[in-house]
This record gives sequence, structure tokens and C-alpha cells, in this order.
Amino acid sequence: MCYNEYANKEKNFRMQIKKKKQNDLFVGVSSLITTCPLCGAAFYPEEVTIIGEEPRTQLLHATCNRCSSSIVILLLMNDTGVHSVGLACDLTETDVLRFKDADPISPDDILRLHCELAARCPISENLR
Repeated sequence: MCYNEYANKEKNFRMQIKKKKQNDLFVGVSSLITTCPLCGAAFYPEEVTIIGEEPRTQLLHATCNRCSSSIVILLLMNDTGVHSVGLACDLTETDVLRFKDADPISPDDILRLHCELAARCPISENLR
């Protein structure tokens, strides 16, 4: 076996180990999501669902059994560690799946909506 083949095999092996460690770390971090941010009730690991996953990110969803609020969590991993951003919301898992790959809302979308709403219900008429 030549040196280049050996170096490539070693590099692939190291990357597989690093990827496994990253996945183990994600699993460990997602199990730290233990309480509802709104009412403080306990989340159990089986209540946290992985909605999307890429090599260095996970999108999670959980619904509180007590207050029925939902939380969407984005876990990001980089060289400094694992970071999370959580959002309390009323989205179901199905909603998150539907919106996660949708096109972003543009300023033109907002202007069109504003014009449509203004045409249906002019604010000046309602203030009289």
C-alpha cells in the first residue's frame, strides 16, 4: 500500500470517528432539552422529535404535555461547541416540516399583503 492510500484511509477513518462523536454529542444535547420554557413541565426524550438533520445542525420540535405549547429548537455545532436557539410557538411538527423548506418571505410579499388588506378594509374609514 502506498503512502497516499494509507493517508486517505486514515483521513476517512478519522472523519468517521469525528462524525460519530458529533452525532453522539447532538443526541446528548437534545436530551438536555428537559423543561418547557413557558410552564416548566418536564420534557421527556421521546417527546423531542428530530425534524431535520444535516452534518452540523439539527432541527428539533417538542410539545409540552401540560400547557400544549410547542418549541422549535435549532442546534448548531461548530469548532467552539454546540449552540442552540429555541422558539416557543404554536407550530405542530407538520407545520415545521411544511415551512422549513418554504421560500422566505420577501419585502414584496409584505407590500402585496399590505395593499390587499388596505383595499379590503381601509384604515381611514374605520377611524371615523
